[in-house]
Amino acid sequence: MAPSPKFMEEWTLRYIVMEGMNVRKFCIFMFSLMLSLTAHALGEEFTIVADIPVFSFETPIALKIKVIDKKTNTVAERARVIFEAIPGSSPPFTHNDEFAYYRKFIANNHDDPDVIQYFEYLKTSKVNRRRAYRKIATYQPTTGFHEATYLLDRAPYQIKAFVIDENGDIHNSETVYPHRAHCAYFDVMNIELTKQYLHYIALHSKKDEWDAVNEYRDLLDETLSGTHGLYYMVRGHHGENLSAFEGGLKQLSAQIDNRAKSDTINGVNTLLQVVQKNEDYFGTIDYRYDSEQNGTIIKIWDNTYDKPMTDVIVIIQQNYSIEKEMENPSLISLQKPKEGKYHATLSFMPEGKYAQELGGVEYFAKGVNLESITSPTRIFAYYSLGDLEIPSKFITEELNVQH
Repeated sequence: MAPSPKFMEEWTLRYIVMEGMNVRKFCIFMFSLMLSLTAHALGEEFTIVADIPVFSFETPIALKIKVIDKKTNTVAERARVIFEAIPGSSPPFTHNDEFAYYRKFIANNHDDPDVIQYFEYLKTSKVNRRRAYRKIATYQPTTGFHEATYLLDRAPYQIKAFVIDENGDIHNSETVYPHRAHCAYFDVMNIELTKQYLHYIALHSKKDEWDAVNEYRDLLDETLSGTHGLYYMVRGHHGENLSAFEGGLKQLSAQIDNRAKSDTINGVNTLLQVVQKNEDYFGTIDYRYDSEQNGTIIKIWDNTYDKPMTDVIVIIQQNYSIEKEMENPSLISLQKPKEGKYHATLSFMPEGKYAQELGGVEYFAKGVNLESITSPTRIFAYYSLGDLEIPSKFITEELNVQH
């Protein structure tokens, strides 16, 4: 049994469940059925209608089940519903591939072979039952649905529903509702850590502190290859080419081995530019000076999802000092790079000029002209705030910060 999706507001797809249709048939015949809430049987006692989102983006989602008593053909108000959401492993598709399938899906290209393959994977892939989320739904008398709200972490999920009748008997629905939870915004935290370690390599090489240089080179290598590191995010997750970075890193490593101070510093400067280009693939910090308002208007743009970012804390760090940052770093490693996803975090909020929110998607730094500034400056943007279950993220852009 497979769900039949329909398009809802703001890029949301929800399932309307039907009995006896496999995924391929559901994809082909979806259009003739998407306007009706088609129910399916749950044993001899009940018919259930499900309204389950297919996709989410780090926002709470409502799982809804309407339970209909077959004998009376009325909503079973006194039934109880338990939802089970079981996470799976990362799909064998790049982020770009997944979003290509997603866009085809919302464009109603449900008979596309790639979409069918993707849907089959979500529905049948291996799951980790030890991490299953279960919630008791609350009955909503105004709609007749039993509803539970979830905030699902980024993973594929298989969602099931259990109905408990008035006698306490549990009825297990065999229908699996696939769901894919994506990031709300891009993640470059560990790419930011890469930038920091490159700076530290340059600073220590200036002082001929080669033991410290080698220590940060090791940390750099671990960060690059760790989960959500540069290699994983750019090549593994998005399928992009990293030959420019890898070639530059190989040269830098040789320069470090030779203890060539000037070449090492130049190699770091070159790699910082390459890393920034890699980071720009995910998101960019755009700015323009407004002479009438005497300040800089800043916009944080998510290139991964092609949308502006809201609710961002934007701080302008003028006269930014890499030396002071190294002595008391605001950007630190939370875990050893190979031990966990989110090994880059903040030890404290950086000091600087706060940019006020301007119209929801823009931020205004009064008295600051980033277009003509000549002193070392870092623009710091802190986002995805407010939920303990979702790690906050950050991105920076450095101006006039070279060695």
